[in-house]
Amino acid sequence: MRCGGRALLSAWIPAGPIDAMLAAMGRILGRVTQAPPPERFLWSDPAAVDPLARRAGLALQTTSSAELAIRDSSPEAYVVAGQHHPMALSVRPVLERAGVGAEVEEAMTAVLREANEDPEGFLVHSPYVVHELRAV
Repeated sequence: MRCGGRALLSAWIPAGPIDAMLAAMGRILGRVTQAPPPERFLWSDPAAVDPLARRAGLALQTTSSAELAIRDSSPEAYVVAGQHHPMALSVRPVLERAGVGAEVEEAMTAVLREANEDPEGFLVHSPYVVHELRAV
């Protein structure tokens, strides 16, 4: 990046219904693998991002928070569509070997049903941040 150039980095905040849905899957995955969940880097935290940015020759200028409206025809449809996400595909063999695929789908769907803001379809809001970085 040229000196004075700008980069924007967006990151999900580990909160909200989508995070809770993934945590439901993570609890079942942890149970069947007997492994603790991996530690997550807090990309949404400016205090965590700033040192990385500095090492790369960037300065963290601002961090803005927002929410993304996520819609589908139903909570069930959202979970089914998510089965093609690369992260879902990466854990599918483990879940299938353990025979817990349906349990995971139901747990994830239950979280989204509870959080659903649209009784005629599916709507949740997922929080995120945008970090503005400048080349120094």
